[in-house]
Amino acid sequence: AMKQTDKELIYLADSTAPTVPEWHTVRVPRQAEFTLVLTDGSRVRLNTGTTLHYPVPFTGSTREVRVEGEAFFEVAPDKTKPFIVHFENNNATVLGTEFNISCYKQQPSRTTLLSGSVRLSNFTDSVVLLPGQEGIISSARENIVVRKADINVATAWLNNRFYFKELPLSEIMKTLGEWYDVDVQFDDKRTGDMVFSIETKRYGDIAGVLE
Repeated sequence: AMKQTDKELIYLADSTAPTVPEWHTVRVPRQAEFTLVLTDGSRVRLNTGTTLHYPVPFTGSTREVRVEGEAFFEVAPDKTKPFIVHFENNNATVLGTEFNISCYKQQPSRTTLLSGSVRLSNFTDSVVLLPGQEGIISSARENIVVRKADINVATAWLNNRFYFKELPLSEIMKTLGEWYDVDVQFDDKRTGDMVFSIETKRYGDIAGVLE
C-alpha cells in the first residue's frame, strides 16, 4: 500500500506483501525534487535530475537501492539488514544514518556524512566516514579521498538553495544550466576558470541567480 502527494510517496509496511520484491523506479525532472519513504521507513529526498531504483518490499539480508544524481538518505536503523546504496561502480553501506550522495554523470561522486557511520567502497579502496567527513571518488580505479565536509554546502539543496564555495564559474554554470534547462557557453575559457562563491535560493528562472 502507498500514499502519494505532489512531492512525496510513502510506502506502507504490509505483512501480506509478496515475498518476491518488485523493483520500482522514480525519476525526478529538472527544477523539481521528490521524497520517498521506503517500506522499512527510510526516507530518501531526491534532487533534480535524479533516478532511484528500489525494491518493494525489502527482502533478504540486506536493503539495497541504486541512485543516479543526488539524494539525501535518512536510513531507518536495522543492524540485521545493512542498507546499501549503489552508485556508478561504488557503494555505501550503512546501518542507520543521515548522509548525502551526489553522483551526477561526468562529475566526481561526493558522499557526505551528517550522522552515524558509512562504509564507502569502490573497486580499489574502502573507507569508513565519520560524521562531518565526505568521501570523494573520481574514478572506480582510484583511491577514495576523505576530507572535512562543509555540511552547509552539501545540504543547501534540501533548503531549496544553491551554495557554491570557491568553484570555477564553468562548474557553477553547468549546475545552473541543468536546473534551469539552459545551454551555457563561454566566449573565453579564462572566464569559465574564474573562481566564485555564491549562496542564493533556487529561483523559478535563471535571471534571479544571474542578477
